[in-house]
Amino acid sequence: MSDDELEKFIPREMPPILPMGFRFGIASDICIIDFIDTPDENVRKVSYSIAITKTHAKDLVANLEKFINEE
Repeated sequence: MSDDELEKFIPREMPPILPMGFRFGIASDICIIDFIDTPDENVRKVSYSIAITKTHAKDLVANLEKFINEE
């Protein structure tokens, strides 16, 4: 495969995060996922949020199951 045929990616603007928790908001065909950080025991902060469709959610579940079950 030549360089011209390779898919081009824009570099990630922010480093990956390791959230302390998740919060989900569901509306008909969209799910909003908040990635939660807990700077101290009385404070919860939404570090980042994404919105996904049902199709994206199904793909996410399938890929997470593959990740969990790989040996």
